[in-house]
Amino acid sequence: MYYNIIYYNILYYNTVIYYNILILWDPQKIRWLGHVKRTKAGAMPRRMMEGKLFIGRRKGRPRLRCMDDDVADVRAMKTRQWTEKAEDREQWRLVVKEAKARPGL
Repeated sequence: MYYNIIYYNILYYNTVIYYNILILWDPQKIRWLGHVKRTKAGAMPRRMMEGKLFIGRRKGRPRLRCMDDDVADVRAMKTRQWTEKAEDREQWRLVVKEAKARPGL
């Protein structure tokens, strides 16, 4: 009886279209990056993104900030001057549209 359950699961996974959630998530991260970049300098989401919450310095290797991963995705698309494009909504919308066309970045 146990083998029948495994067989049915394999059959189920072969018939259902599998979407990777990370493919859908990358354009949303880039869209959020532009939104936060347009906020005021002292806003909490922008401070979180830039990683300027703590004044003290820890020992060892610096931790990666949230923004480092997002900027790496923008650089993978070979987008130049992304900070200026993020300020202009129409240009940033084109960058997000290009990110949707590149699954998996």
